[in-house]
Amino acid sequence: MTPVDVRLVGTAPAPLGPVLTASWEGAVVAVQDADHLLAYERAAVLARVPEPARRMVLPAHARATLSPDGGLVVIAEGSAVRAVDPSGALRWELPHDPWHGGHREPRPPCAPAVSPDGRFVSVVLPCLARDGEPALLVYDSEPRRRYTNDRLVLVDAATGRIHGERPVTAVSSTVAQRWSPDGTELVITCWTAWYSWAMYRVTVRPEGFKVTGGPAYREVTDLGSKPGRVLSVRRAEGMTYDDEHDDVAVHDIAVQDGAADRQVALVELAALGGEPDDELGTARRVGDAYVVVSLRRFRGDARWTHHLCAWPALHPLGAVAYPVPVTEHVASLGDGTWLTTDGSVLYRWELTAP
Repeated sequence: MTPVDVRLVGTAPAPLGPVLTASWEGAVVAVQDADHLLAYERAAVLARVPEPARRMVLPAHARATLSPDGGLVVIAEGSAVRAVDPSGALRWELPHDPWHGGHREPRPPCAPAVSPDGRFVSVVLPCLARDGEPALLVYDSEPRRRYTNDRLVLVDAATGRIHGERPVTAVSSTVAQRWSPDGTELVITCWTAWYSWAMYRVTVRPEGFKVTGGPAYREVTDLGSKPGRVLSVRRAEGMTYDDEHDDVAVHDIAVQDGAADRQVALVELAALGGEPDDELGTARRVGDAYVVVSLRRFRGDARWTHHLCAWPALHPLGAVAYPVPVTEHVASLGDGTWLTTDGSVLYRWELTAP
C-alpha cells in the first residue's frame, strides 16, 4: 500500500515531559503532561504563531480540562474535582471518595469533560462500598479498598451544582468521554479490570439526563457529525472466546432502548498492516473524510505508527509517512489538519494534494 504523504504545517513547544493529552475544544488547544497544562489559542495555531497563551503547573497525578473559551480549568484529583479560573482562583469544588487504583496515593479516576457550549462538566466518580454493601472491585494491597458502582455526574460548569447523577456498571480504571458538537449528547466508555469496557450514551435535557447502554468491549475514541454515530477501538483482552483481535469500527448507537446498535464499518489490525503482536492505540476523525489510527509495533524498532482510513467506510489508505517520530496521540483541529507530538514538540500536519 502506498504511504500517505503529509506536509508539516507548523510546530510548537509542548510541556516538559511526555504528553498525556492533546485536544482541541472550541477556541483553545490544550496539551497536558504529568505536571503542566498548556493552553494555545486555536487562531494562533492556525495562523502558525503557536506560542502558548497560558501555562499552569498541576498537582501531582492531576488530570485537567479547559472549557472551550479557555476561561475555566477543571482539575480532577484523587479525592475531588475542582474548577479554577485562569488566575488559579477557586470557582467550585466537588469532593468524592478517594480512588487509589492499586496505588497508595489517591489518583484521579478520569479527566473531566466540558461540554462544547461550556455549560456542563461530566465526570465519573468512584464510590467506596459501605459496610454490608457488595463490592464490585477489591484492592487487597495497602491501602485496602472495596469499590462499588461509579457515579456518572453532570455538574453545572459555572456553579458546581450537580445537574444530575446516576450509578453506572463500572469501577473505572480508565474513562473516555466524547461530547457531541451541540452539547446535547455525551458518549462515555468505562474500563473496569477483569470486566473490559462499558459504553453509555447520555442525552442531556433541561431537567437532567437520560442514560442508555451497558457492556460493549469497545472504547469510544470519537464521534461522527451524525447523532449517535461513534468511532471505537477494540483491543484483544481475552474477555470472551472471540476476543483475540484488534479492530476499529463505526457504529450507530442511536437506537431504541434494548435494541442492538448497528455496525456501519470495521477494519481489523491486519488490514492496517499490523502483526498479531501489535496493538491499536486510538482512532480520531480528521475532517469529514478521514480517520487517523495509531498502531503500536512491538517487533523490530518498537514504535508508534499512524494509518489513514476513509470515513466512515474505514477503507485503509496507507501508513502516514511522517518525517519525525510520533506517539499514540492524535488531535484533530477541525479544519482537516491534526496535531501529533514526540513528547517535546507539537507538530501540525495536513495531507498533501493527490
